[in-house]
Amino acid sequence: TYGGRNLTCLGTPGLRRRGRAEQGIGKYSAIRTIGAVERSHVCLLLMDASEFVTAQDTHIGGYIDDAARAAIVVVNKWDMARELGLDRDEAEKTIRGRFKYFPEVPVLFTSALTGAGVRKLPGAAVAAYERFTTRVKREDLSRVVFDAIGQNAPPSQGTVRPRIFRVSQTRTGPPTFVFTARSPELIHFSYRRYLENRLRDAFGFEGIPMRLQFIARDE
Repeated sequence: TYGGRNLTCLGTPGLRRRGRAEQGIGKYSAIRTIGAVERSHVCLLLMDASEFVTAQDTHIGGYIDDAARAAIVVVNKWDMARELGLDRDEAEKTIRGRFKYFPEVPVLFTSALTGAGVRKLPGAAVAAYERFTTRVKREDLSRVVFDAIGQNAPPSQGTVRPRIFRVSQTRTGPPTFVFTARSPELIHFSYRRYLENRLRDAFGFEGIPMRLQFIARDE
């Protein structure tokens, strides 16, 4: 229980790096990991400062991304940072570069040995859950989206310019937004990412997956 809220924690015991586990056991552990991710709202991706970002870390990050769950990256054994020659700012930059599918993901540094940073984890998880389950007011959503369109309209494709008529949030966990448009198939990926970034900046969806769907008026 944290701050009057009940938290259920799921672990992934037995998960080992590839090459260190017998094939059958390793596969079973991976399946259990996927199951734990899918049952969760928030995933704390724990990595080791002495090994830093391994292929296994990015592989598990891929599970979290595929399941569209909120993410927090936790770097343990940070008490060894000085002897390992690690700088906090550079470490965050490297982590965000390796986990580009987690935009602005929170990164926490802990030491299970000394207890440093550990008490921050429940609060960070609760904050991520609240962002994950945020429902934006319709008027605020429309204002942000149409301000963004006014500053940068969807580019034309040939003689046709796509046009967005309205936007609505259809669900939370992850936040999902549906855009009704003319010729939605012509709205380029880069413009979709532009709208996603504007929503992130406006409503604080750091480390939170978002789904943007574009449909025609008659769908």
